[in-house]
Amino acid sequence: MTWASSAPTNASISSTGLATGVAGGSTNISAAQNGIASNSFALAVTAVVSGTLTSTGAGATVTLSGTANATTTADSVTGNYSFSGIVNGAYTITPTKTGVTFNPTSQNITINGASNTAVNFSATVQTWTISGTLSPASDTIGAAVTLSGTPGATTTADVNGNYSFSGVANGTYAVTPTKTGYTFSPASQQITISNAAKTGVNFATVPVLAISPATLGNF
Repeated sequence: MTWASSAPTNASISSTGLATGVAGGSTNISAAQNGIASNSFALAVTAVVSGTLTSTGAGATVTLSGTANATTTADSVTGNYSFSGIVNGAYTITPTKTGVTFNPTSQNITINGASNTAVNFSATVQTWTISGTLSPASDTIGAAVTLSGTPGATTTADVNGNYSFSGVANGTYAVTPTKTGYTFSPASQQITISNAAKTGVNFATVPVLAISPATLGNF
C-alpha cells in the first residue's frame, strides 16, 4: 500500500501510514494499492501559542482573540501559559490580573504554518498614591507623616501642610501624623487602597497646652 499527502509541507506520511505534522495548515491523506485509490480524508495541522508572564503575573487570565477565541490561566508558580489547536490566522494575546500591569499590554501575532512559543509579558504590581493635608499649615510645617503597612514609609508635610505617598500597592494602611507640641484629629486614619488613589486623608492640629508649676499656683 502506498500512502500520500497532498501537502507534505503541512504533514508528511510514512510508508506505514503514520502522519507527522510539519506546519500549520491542512492536507488530504490518501492510500492506493494495486492501482486502486482509497477515499482521501482531510488532516488539519494546528499550532501552539505560548509564553511566560514574569512572576508577578503568575495566575493571570490570558485571552486569545482573533481567528479563534480562547482563555486560559497562567501557571500560578511559573507564569507559563499555552493555547493549543490554533489554526492559521491573526490573533491578539492579552493578559489581565487585578492590581497588575503588563508590558506590553497585549501582543498581535500571526500564525502561518508554525507555532509561536515566545509571546512573553513583563508584569508589575500596580501602585497608587495616598495624599492629604495637615491644617493649619502654619502649625504643621515639618510634621512627620507615617504610612504603616506593607510597605511602610515616612514623609514630611510641606510648607502648605500637604503630604503624599507614592508607589502604594493595593492593601490596608494606617496614616499617622506626629509633631512635637501637637496632637492631631483624628490621631490616625485607616486607608484601603483598591485599584485607585486615595486623596483627602486630612488631619487638623490640636496644640498641646503646656502647664507650668507657676501656672498651677495661680489656681
